[in-house]
Amino acid sequence: MVFIRKRYTDDVLLDYLIKFYTENDRIPVYNDFRYTKNFPDPCTYINHFGSWNNALQFAGLNVNKFKNKLTGEEYCEICKSTETSLAGWYYRDDLRICSKCHDNNRYYLHGIMNPKSNIGIGIITEYIVCKILKCFKCNTYDNFNAPYDLISEKYGTINVKSSKLYKRNNANSFVWEFSKHENSKIPDYYVCVGFNENRYEILKIWIIEGDSNLVTKRGICITNSEIGLKRVKKYEVNHIIYNEMYKNLDITTLPEFRNIEVIT
Repeated sequence: MVFIRKRYTDDVLLDYLIKFYTENDRIPVYNDFRYTKNFPDPCTYINHFGSWNNALQFAGLNVNKFKNKLTGEEYCEICKSTETSLAGWYYRDDLRICSKCHDNNRYYLHGIMNPKSNIGIGIITEYIVCKILKCFKCNTYDNFNAPYDLISEKYGTINVKSSKLYKRNNANSFVWEFSKHENSKIPDYYVCVGFNENRYEILKIWIIEGDSNLVTKRGICITNSEIGLKRVKKYEVNHIIYNEMYKNLDITTLPEFRNIEVIT
């Protein structure tokens, strides 16, 4: 079988970049063209223009990222971090942005977070805990990637964890699994919010010291059994007020969800 490589003129290649920008309301990145048959292979742009960024500039589009080495004086203008991925800094609306703010928080920034996603549920539960415990919120629009979620006058630094009720494989027991990154900073307390299987209601709230022996490298696991619940009984607080706020919360009043149109 003979394969014939399709030939493109410079103008046609640039038209594809502009077409993507118009249809998606964002500047394309290298991988947008790499994994689809609808656009030319990004290597074609490198062959024609020398680099992907050069092609964007010829198309009149702002460059997404620059692979410059860190100078020590540069920082993300959203979270103020001086660290980014090996790919370098991203640029949007004339702001220098680190890889975490660009990749992980795009929907957070735009106010179109999915309320049913794990991150969306996390934001909702964090808001509820913040209001009930009268905390100061660390992760804000201007400051992502803070090591803690909340700061409370009573409890100090807090990280909020949520989990729906899972049935363990090959077992009859149900558990809540509150995961964490191994290298994450340990707060003074974890507030663990236990939902039912469908996340329709909050069944349990535990406030657990960060240095408790319940906390492992992977997080906190609580079994929904007589023995399992007894083990964490001293950490349990009344969940009713949390559940009432959860059921009556209008999430469109939260900035993370301000631009969503339909909630199903």
